[in-house]
Amino acid sequence: MKKTYLWLAAAAVALAGCSKQEGDTTAPAPGPDAAPGMTRASFQMEVPVVQQEAITKAVIPQYDKNNFRILAFKTTDGGTSYLYAQDIPMDSLNLNTSTNSLSGEVQIPIGTYKFIPTYGMKAPGNYSWPTIDATTALSETLGITHTGSTLPAIFTESRAYADLPSYDMGLKTSVPNKPVTATLKRAVSRVDILFIRATKDPATNAYTPIKGKNVFGDALPTKIQMQFTGVNNTMNLVGKRIAPASGAATFNTDYEVADLNKAVTMGSGDALAVGENGYVSYDNIQQTDIIDGSAHVHGAYLIPNDDNTATTGLTLVLTSANGEARTIDNLPLLPLEKNKVTLVKIHVLGDNVFTTGAELGVTVDTVWDGTNKIEGEIK
Repeated sequence: MKKTYLWLAAAAVALAGCSKQEGDTTAPAPGPDAAPGMTRASFQMEVPVVQQEAITKAVIPQYDKNNFRILAFKTTDGGTSYLYAQDIPMDSLNLNTSTNSLSGEVQIPIGTYKFIPTYGMKAPGNYSWPTIDATTALSETLGITHTGSTLPAIFTESRAYADLPSYDMGLKTSVPNKPVTATLKRAVSRVDILFIRATKDPATNAYTPIKGKNVFGDALPTKIQMQFTGVNNTMNLVGKRIAPASGAATFNTDYEVADLNKAVTMGSGDALAVGENGYVSYDNIQQTDIIDGSAHVHGAYLIPNDDNTATTGLTLVLTSANGEARTIDNLPLLPLEKNKVTLVKIHVLGDNVFTTGAELGVTVDTVWDGTNKIEGEIK
C-alpha cells in the first residue's frame, strides 16, 4: 500500500512560487496577505487512492477532491483539549490528476491545531456522521456509524489519537509554521468471493482447480446477495473500531452485489493466481489471474475487528438466470482486518453452483498483509 502524505506549511513554503504541474485544472494564484488574526498556510496532499493506470473493472477510476474531508481541531486552553474549528475548504485547492495530489493555499485562524484527514468519508450514505460543531471535542469516541449495506473504501489517519501531534500555526512571527505530516491508510476490510470448479482428493482433502465449464452454468446469476451477521457498526475518525456508548456494538446487514457485469470477473487463465500465497492485486484482478471457468466477485467493505478474530457470519444467496435461488450457508465465521481482503473460496465439485446436490468446499483467506485460513465443507 503506497503511503499518503499531507503537509500544512506556513507562508514561507507557499505554493505561489511553484510551477504548475501537468494535470492541473487551474494554476494556483498568489494568495493575499493573511487577514488579521489569520495565518496563511500552504496545503498539499498526495493520496494515490486508486491506481488509475491499472484497475479492475469493478473499481471505478475515481479521484475527486470533494471526497476529501480534513477536519481542523483547535485548542483554547493551552493544548489539553481540542474543539472542532472548521473543515479545510476544498474550493481553494487544486487537483492534479496526473500525480494524485491536492494543493493550494488556505487561511486559518492563528492557534494550536490537530488535523484529521480522511478520504472517501465525506458524504454519508450507508453510514452516519455525528453532529460536529464548535462544541465537539476531538476524542477517540468521535466516529461514524455503519447503518446498512456496504461502506465505501474509506482511508483515514493511521495513527492513534494519542499519537496525533499538535501544531502551532502563526503564533510566532519569527518562526515558520511547522509542516504537518500524516499518513492515510485503508481503514476498512473487504469480503470477496471466489467460485472455483475443482476436484477433491479424498485421501488428503486437497482441492485441484479445473478448467472448463462456467461455474455459474449458462449465464451469470441475476442476483448475488451477501448476508452478514455480527458486523461492527462504529469506527472512529482514525479507523479504529469503537463500541458505541449505548446500543449494540454489532448489527446484521445485507449487501446485494451491484452490477454483476462489473463486479464479477470470469476467469480465462490456465491456473489460479487469486488467493494464492503472495497475491495482493485485489484492485487489479485480471481474467488471466483466474482459472478458466471460475469467477471472482468484488464484495462488501466492512468495519474490521481489532484483530484477526473470526466473528462475522456470512450467508450467500445466488439467483440463477431462470429464477432459481441457491443458498450457501454454514460458512465458517470470517476474520476482518484493516486494509485486508477476506477472500471466501468456494470450491464447486459439481457442474456448477446451481447443480442440485453439488458439494462445496470453503476456504477463507485473509490476504494483503498476512494469511489466516479456515476450512470447511458444504454439502
